[in-house]
Amino acid sequence: MVVGITLLIVIVAIVALVAFIPAIVRWQNHQRHRSGKAGRTGMDALLGRVAVVTDEIRPGRLGRARIDGDYWQVRIPDSCQYVARGGEVVVTGYDSIILDVVPKPDVCRM
Repeated sequence: MVVGITLLIVIVAIVALVAFIPAIVRWQNHQRHRSGKAGRTGMDALLGRVAVVTDEIRPGRLGRARIDGDYWQVRIPDSCQYVARGGEVVVTGYDSIILDVVPKPDVCRM
């Protein structure tokens, strides 16, 4: 009798697992696409993200900015003279571990 109940529990568990796996995969894909980060990993996941400047950024010189609690060296290729601390920038590219950024509107100063 115990073997029959155990076998029944195992069969029900396997059927439930097989039935729910496609639903779980669809839900995960939906969440990834909804967040806008589908398929991007590593440095590519930073592209388009907004960073808060922690050390002033000047063209030709490196500054620092924070994204999700991580601090990155950043530079503005050719935009304005500087972005002050507390300003927001958008990541447009990278070279090794240095991020290329552009200032969000209204934070660029001459």
